[in-house]
Amino acid sequence: MAASKSRRRRHGASNYRLVAVVIVLVAAWGGIGFRLFQVQVVRASELAAQGLEQRLTKKVLAADRGTIFDRQSRELAVTVPGTTVYANPRQIENPKLAARLLAAVLDAEEDDMLERLRRDSSFVYLKRQLE
Repeated sequence: MAASKSRRRRHGASNYRLVAVVIVLVAAWGGIGFRLFQVQVVRASELAAQGLEQRLTKKVLAADRGTIFDRQSRELAVTVPGTTVYANPRQIENPKLAARLLAAVLDAEEDDMLERLRRDSSFVYLKRQLE
């Protein structure tokens, strides 16, 4: 008689465990379903527009051109490499002085240089495609 009671208790405890596992799984699937509904129905148009914007970005790329020769193998057109001037604004101690000096050398506006040198960034272009 005592053995049958202990078996019933073990079966009863395993039933509770089974019910707890089922509840956890149903809650997890419910959470996943809620998130799917939110992404695919509630925010669908917003996310579709965001994805379209990411895919349809236009960038102007500088062409990597080769030398053009005439029929006697003389160069008609050659690629002249340009120099790019950049700065790390976080390392500049006196942006106003640097902007004044760079504007004079790079033939640029001092206010524009100062705005670039005061950005909270570790890299800014100051002038591109210089000879």
